[in-house]
Amino acid sequence: SRKESVYNALKLVKTENVIIHDGARPLIKDKYINDCIKAMKRYKGCTIGVPSKDTIKIVDNLNIVQRTTERKHTYLIQTPQCFNTKILLEQHKSNYSESITDDCMLLEQAGYKIKIIDGDYTNIKLTTQEDLDIIKLFIKKDL
Repeated sequence: SRKESVYNALKLVKTENVIIHDGARPLIKDKYINDCIKAMKRYKGCTIGVPSKDTIKIVDNLNIVQRTTERKHTYLIQTPQCFNTKILLEQHKSNYSESITDDCMLLEQAGYKIKIIDGDYTNIKLTTQEDLDIIKLFIKKDL
């Protein structure tokens, strides 16, 4: 799994900070990597993200709406994500849970502040056929 891959890689990292990128995001830009590296001067973790254009609903296991978030406070999180290696490794060791869907969550749960760096909507994750169609359009436009 992604989580196991990150954990195993972290055990081998010798640098102060580590950048984690999702291989399913083929349109990464150098700017995102550079912005993450700069943010690490002030934070122990950061991630690329974009403001949500849609209203986000929190639902229960039966898809019954429990509450609605305020759109102005919601972001869609992307990669790359950058962390202090030692802190992230410690959090992986002590909070290795199936409910963790990204590494930011580990630091959040430990009380660290995660900085969101503005990305863009072309940094799409390739998950479905529709995603592939969109990525092909972006490549044709030579982003």
